[in-house]
Amino acid sequence: MNVLICEGKNDACFIDEIMKERFNGRKHTIYDHNFDKLQEMLGTNCKFIRTRYSLIIYGDRGKPNIEKELRRIVVETLGKYDDDLYINMIRDDDGVPYETLNQNLHKALQSLLKDKSKFMVHFPNIECNDDLFILKHPRSKGLLKVRLLTVPSNLEKMVVKKIAAIKCPHDSEILKELENNAHIPLELLANKYYSGKKCLLIRDSSTLLKNEAWVNDINRFVN
Repeated sequence: MNVLICEGKNDACFIDEIMKERFNGRKHTIYDHNFDKLQEMLGTNCKFIRTRYSLIIYGDRGKPNIEKELRRIVVETLGKYDDDLYINMIRDDDGVPYETLNQNLHKALQSLLKDKSKFMVHFPNIECNDDLFILKHPRSKGLLKVRLLTVPSNLEKMVVKKIAAIKCPHDSEILKELENNAHIPLELLANKYYSGKKCLLIRDSSTLLKNEAWVNDINRFVN
């Protein structure tokens, strides 16, 4: 099973749309940062959920939260199942090189696996293979495989640039606002062309962005 955790509702809308055709009815998306729901799906009913869904998409409330939720998923699932779980964490790079972000994630996972308050008897192992972190607990056959995927700058900026280029390439107000904060022009575009529905705008942008390298990476590694 694949679990894809991303920063927020906008990201979840975008990912849900690009995965719609591939996964058809075999995906479930949690838009409202309801981590209890995600825990439930990965917990006691996990075997049933895995037969029904191949992908769970979870939208949280920003970078600090998805990193915290990733740690919780690792602690609550590693060593408890005999089949593999793939976790892809998608975050905005905010101009930081991928190598730096990936190294930080590696260090965070290493530190977590050595935490005696989380793993009291057996410490899990971690290996890295082509930017994929493979976590294994001594008491189970199942592996937890974690990969970081990034969006250049931030998703809202990518969406606004693409939609504005099609709908209003000469709108100076949109372009000026985009320099400071992509959320404001996102709302302006949604109000003007999508009856105020930001999620509809974001879903529409997925077709326009489908050939971008970062979108191809998401499709390539989520399978």
